[in-house]
Amino acid sequence: MLVRELTLKNYRNLNVKIKPQVGLNLVIGNNGSGKSNLLDALYHLALAKSFKPYSLRNNININTPTDFCIISGQIDNGQTLRDLKIIFSYNEEDIERKRYEVNGKAVSKAKFLSNLDVILFAPHNINMIVGTPQVRRDDFDDFASSCDFKYALALEEYGIVLKNRNHLLKAICEQNAQVKQLEYWNEKLIKLGSFLIHERQKIITSLNPIIEKYSKTYLKAELHNYTLQYLSKFINVSDSDEVSEISKRFREKLSVNLDREISAKQTLYGPQKDDYCFILEHKFDLKTFGSRGQQRMVILVLKLAMWQYLHKNKSIKPIILLDEIVSELDKENIKILEKIIEGLDSQTFITSTHENDYSKNLRSKMVITKLGK
Repeated sequence: MLVRELTLKNYRNLNVKIKPQVGLNLVIGNNGSGKSNLLDALYHLALAKSFKPYSLRNNININTPTDFCIISGQIDNGQTLRDLKIIFSYNEEDIERKRYEVNGKAVSKAKFLSNLDVILFAPHNINMIVGTPQVRRDDFDDFASSCDFKYALALEEYGIVLKNRNHLLKAICEQNAQVKQLEYWNEKLIKLGSFLIHERQKIITSLNPIIEKYSKTYLKAELHNYTLQYLSKFINVSDSDEVSEISKRFREKLSVNLDREISAKQTLYGPQKDDYCFILEHKFDLKTFGSRGQQRMVILVLKLAMWQYLHKNKSIKPIILLDEIVSELDKENIKILEKIIEGLDSQTFITSTHENDYSKNLRSKMVITKLGK
């Protein structure tokens, strides 16, 4: 998979058009020049969202008189060329909107996700370990959506069902609706939620052998035995639960806790409450027991495992995005990172303040793009 061309119009502080090379692309510039924004544009084309905490309005360059911005890219998946485009705009009521296009035709967000695959490694990724459960769910949901657009569709629909069910629970609590009205939304919640839980569990089970392999290759001995665990009230540790078993437990949980949910005016059970953890030696949570350096390398190996999973299951080489990560790694781990990059032989976009942050050998293989003055 390759990005043949990337064009940004009024996107934050960027109006650029680049034609990246097949291999290593280094984007350099001073702080504030837009290096990370360029990578974020690629991330947007892949996952229809930013990896930064920006509102939609902040995507439009405030220094221009227009009220829209565009990200467009030409993607080569080895068989066909596809033109992807996201248009950010506002309607007359000042409501934020995104329009997704593939080859000039509007498509849904979920279908847009299946056209470009990226793996991002950035300083904030450490929050997958030390951050909130929501951060972990979001990251793994993004990955699962990249693996299969059916997951993205189910996730999008589940969000709508969850919102409607919460409104109904509030109405029931305030005696403005009847309990029997929950039956329809319960069945939708159980069906979609059980599918999401099953898919999450399946992906984590598949990632762990890859993580084990690369941990022994790239991490120090004390980190060789770390595994991912998916934490849900509806699955067993056996990792063999079928959707039907998950659905049964889900239904029982909702039935037993009906009064509790009505009192809370919200849905208290489901994949929106689940979590992930990184466990060392089957008992130590790296959130508590890992150093910052160890946590960063664990995430690097996780990202490598994700890349390999996509490569194997979709027969493509995902684009690699490395955002200002040299300052977060020591010299030994930078060497490991460079070895990984070269070994994957994938189109890679790297941001840095100075090109000398990388070895002479790696720089000789890079095409350098400078942003700003």
